Amino acid sequence: MSRARYCSPLVLSSSRALATTASGAYNASAGTVTIPAGAQTAAVDVTVNGSAAYAGTRAFSLALSNPVGVSLARKSAVATIVDRDVPPAVSVADVTVPRGTDPASGPAANFVVTLNKPSAVPASVTYSTANVSAAAGADYTAVPATVL
Repeated sequence: MSRARYCSPLVLSSSRALATTASGAYNASAGTVTIPAGAQTAAVDVTVNGSAAYAGTRAFSLALSNPVGVSLARKSAVATIVDRDVPPAVSVADVTVPRGTDPASGPAANFVVTLNKPSAVPASVTYSTANVSAAAGADYTAVPATVL
């Protein structure tokens, strides 16, 4: 007694959906992938776009649906895009401020905080003041830990 072999190709629809706010990190599309009869694998290529700005780690998924000749064991997979760029560095510049004559409305010390290169993701840092040779309350108004 001979057994019949299933020799038709296996067909799956695929779609790619962004799992984070990584707009533009890859080329979204949908299509059909066919695994030929006798084979066990087929590849779905998704182009990952380059970027000159640091974007951090991002992810997207590939979802399978509408199987023909096969059942779905695992319906989706995630691709993690690891940014090879070094995150930007933040620094703050010294400032010199003349002392005012009116204790109620003195000038502000405007510290400039900068990144050494652009970033595609928001950057934040906590800041606070500390006495060096000036005294909080007498010489300046202290600032508690605050996120910039």
